Amino acid sequence: MLFANIALAVPGLPQVLYGTVTWNSQSAPDGTAVTAKINGVEVASTTTSQGKYGYPIGSFQITDPSNDMSGKTINLFVNAVDTGQVVYFCNWQINGEDCIKMINLTATGSTGGTTGGTTGGTTGGTTGGTTANQTTQQQGCQEKWVCLDWSECKDGIQTRTCTDENNCGTQGNQPYMSQPCSAAEREEAEQKAETSITAFFLGLTAVDWVMTIVLGIVAAAIIIFLVKRREPKRK
Repeated sequence: MLFANIALAVPGLPQVLYGTVTWNSQSAPDGTAVTAKINGVEVASTTTSQGKYGYPIGSFQITDPSNDMSGKTINLFVNAVDTGQVVYFCNWQINGEDCIKMINLTATGSTGGTTGGTTGGTTGGTTGGTTANQTTQQQGCQEKWVCLDWSECKDGIQTRTCTDENNCGTQGNQPYMSQPCSAAEREEAEQKAETSITAFFLGLTAVDWVMTIVLGIVAAAIIIFLVKRREPKRK
C-alpha cells in the first residue's frame, strides 16, 4: 500500500517537441510564437530562434504532473494559427521513441494582429541585436565553434559543450548542443542503468541486508499498527 501511494504521487515524464517553423512560406522570424494546446487549453509555449523551436532539445515540453496525459491530443499553433499538426501524448513506458519528436510546423497569416507585437518586438529587439551582430562581423570577428564529444544518452537526450574560440559574442553559427538519442543509444543506456542497479545490490554487505530487512519489518509493523488503530472498536 505504501509503495502504491508513492507511485501514484510521481508525475509522468513529459512529451518533448522540436522542429522548424515556416510562416507565410518563409522561415519564421525570431520571436514567432509557438504554442501547444490540449482541449483548447494552452499547456506549453515558446518562441522561435533561427526558424526553429524547441532548441536546445528538451526546452519545449508538455508536462504530465498527474501522470494521466497519455494518449491526449496535442494541437500546435504558430502565432495563434492552427497548424493542423496533431501529436498524441506518449507513454514512456510503452514507446519512448515517440516522447522526443520532431514536428515541423507551417502556418499562414497576416503580418498584423498577432504578429504585430512579434514584428515590432522582433524588428526592434532582433534588428537591434542583428545590427550589433553585423557590426561585430564587420569588425572582422568570425565565429569558430569547437565542440566536445556528445555525452552518454540520458532521458533520451545527448548533450555537448561548444565554445567559440574567437569569443565573438554572437551565435549566428552556433551548432546544436543537444539531440535525441538513437534507439540503439537509448537501449544501451537502459542496459547500463540495469547493470548499475544490479551492481548496487550485489555490492551490499551482510550488515546492509540485515539493516534493510529490519527497517522493512519496522515499517510494516508501523503500518499495521496504524491500520488497526483506525479500525472501529467492537462493542
